[in-house]
Amino acid sequence: MWTEKELREMIEMVTIAIPREKDAHRFYLQAAEKARTEGARKMLLSMAQQEQTHQHMLKDLLKSLQNELEELS
Repeated sequence: MWTEKELREMIEMVTIAIPREKDAHRFYLQAAEKARTEGARKMLLSMAQQEQTHQHMLKDLLKSLQNELEELS
């Protein structure tokens, strides 16, 4: 079980990470549009999908951490 301080620190870190994943997703999509070869485009789209998956995972983690923090209160 985490302490309140640890939960708050983890929530802060995840809250910072989510927009960075959004930015990375957008970056890879834009790069894919400019790719000169099909192979590069596919790779960049795959990377964009991975960033979107990370974003969903972090959102789920954030909800879980917030629930744990509420249970401590």
